[in-house]
Amino acid sequence: METRGPKRLSTVLKWVAISSASVAVVLVTGLGLVALVAQGGSTDTWIRWSNAGQAFGVLTAVFSGFALAALVITFVMQLQELKAQRMELCQQRELLGRAGTALHRSAEAQLRNLHRDLMRLAMEDEELAEVWPTLVSGLAPGRNRQYLYANLIIQHHWLRFRISDITEEQLRSELGYLFSSPLVRQYWRDTERARASHIVPGTEEFHFNQVVAQVASENPGPAALDGPPNDVGSPERRQQAA
Repeated sequence: METRGPKRLSTVLKWVAISSASVAVVLVTGLGLVALVAQGGSTDTWIRWSNAGQAFGVLTAVFSGFALAALVITFVMQLQELKAQRMELCQQRELLGRAGTALHRSAEAQLRNLHRDLMRLAMEDEELAEVWPTLVSGLAPGRNRQYLYANLIIQHHWLRFRISDITEEQLRSELGYLFSSPLVRQYWRDTERARASHIVPGTEEFHFNQVVAQVASENPGPAALDGPPNDVGSPERRQQAA
């Protein structure tokens, strides 16, 4: 970048010098011819030279018209090339924007997968589940695993909605089916305070939770599951169910 400026300046100066020399040669030649004719030329000679000059004047006008046409054509071509470059830049900017959006969504999907793996570990190991904040006071391990699984399902729908995999209308339809489950409805009621403590109003996640809350209110079902939250996965509970 630093050497390009002086090189360009030297090129410009070179062409200016060549142009000035050409003009000087033309002027000297013209003045020499005039002086030569003035020394030994008669009146008839001057008349013939005048007629010849007028004839060349017509040619000069023609060449001037060609030069003007060439200038206009060059200007139009440069203008079209400039428009094409602008369109290409806009397309490149749009492609970069799409690539950035796709990269962001891919990174978010990977983070969601990590969250899923963490929740799965908590579902499979009660000691790891105790590391997470308590969803509901007095929640038995079996019911806690069910709530963690319900949270994974809700988060799955949030990710699909976040990356525009489904529309809001499709989201509402799928949530309507999901909230036909009494356990999902109970989970949503019991974790309302925990959600309100960390979701920031005005964000996309806040809007998603509003949609879920509206669908949940349209599918109230039973007020609650029979009895308090208990360990539905315990051996005693399975024996009772059998």
